Amino acid sequence: MEAIISRLDVIIKAVISRSVGEQKKKELDPEISKCFDLAKTESRQGQQGQGSSCPHQAVTNIKPEDVEKTFGISVDSTGGNWTLSAKDRIAIPQHLDLRDIDLVTKGAPLNEAHTRARIDAVLFSTLAAAKREERSNQNRMSSSSTQPVRSVHLQFEKDMKMEWNFPNKQRWLVTGRTDYSLWYGEPGQMEANLVVCKAKRKGVIGMEQTLIYMAMLHQARRAAGRHDTAIYGVATDSNIWEFIRLGNDSKYSVAHYRWDHGHGIQILSTLRLIINHASGLTGGGAALGRKRTLSQASGIEFRSSR
Repeated sequence: MEAIISRLDVIIKAVISRSVGEQKKKELDPEISKCFDLAKTESRQGQQGQGSSCPHQAVTNIKPEDVEKTFGISVDSTGGNWTLSAKDRIAIPQHLDLRDIDLVTKGAPLNEAHTRARIDAVLFSTLAAAKREERSNQNRMSSSSTQPVRSVHLQFEKDMKMEWNFPNKQRWLVTGRTDYSLWYGEPGQMEANLVVCKAKRKGVIGMEQTLIYMAMLHQARRAAGRHDTAIYGVATDSNIWEFIRLGNDSKYSVAHYRWDHGHGIQILSTLRLIINHASGLTGGGAALGRKRTLSQASGIEFRSSR
């Protein structure tokens, strides 16, 4: 962009030189140069993130060993509480059989599209079941007026960016893209409590990258004065599912499940608990509307990639 602006600068000055006298040209040149210098500066700022003067730092370029120190988080030494009670455990729906996906794609390369199809099936089925159950309960209990799960929904490929002070005192604009995120609340005040990152290839989970997005959301919720700042994350290749919880105390714990080891019930049940957590944060939509949004409070930005 700067090259184009520089070329325009030269062309306009040449046109003016042919149209006016030398004295007038000398008077106009400094003003023209000032305008084009300003245009170049604004162009650079735009490329560095919607007016941010900070240099970019992609989530994928941050070393895994630097994540905890940089983002002020640490491992929960207790291991967290991932125990599922009997009432928390939900059965695997008959229609959800990931072997069907494997069957119809047998012989094809196991690429990102195959992974996404399996993850889609698990996430869609679990959220849809929660919504159907709430609707059924509403029909039986007509006196209830709240429908918190109704406002919970999935979004795909959200670009996220937030300015962050690194340990070396350098301030960076951290940028990246989550594959899925779980949102709740009414339009205009929606917030997220879950980010899901799919592996680019089988066996490469990328838990540290997921933690970065979680830490950014966690800090944004703290800046906005939210009482509950806990954030959930999932790093998965569709077979291995790493569930992460970053608590109010900035400590995180991990639960590790494998679909091929018969952990389907644990995977679906844990997802359902996270959905229930999101629905419990809606407050009917009114509570969020009385507070600053996460973007207003922290500068965090969300944008659909398409």
